[in-house]
Amino acid sequence: LFRYRIDDGPGAVAKDKVQGYVAEVRVFPVTDTNATFVLWTSGWKSSAGGVEDFCNPIYQAILTDLKKTLG
Repeated sequence: LFRYRIDDGPGAVAKDKVQGYVAEVRVFPVTDTNATFVLWTSGWKSSAGGVEDFCNPIYQAILTDLKKTLG
């Protein structure tokens, strides 16, 4: 388990566009298939919009690369 927050970043996660962004990544073993399940969640208090559209492709790319590297 690890948690992180974004206080300022590009685009939709800039400090003037989103407040209170906090994310959490949890990793669970799937013992019957010897696999791993990754649950990546995020939330925020308020935003000017577009956070999901900005962050989801980044999450997908990271998880895809992680699977290729560790798979």
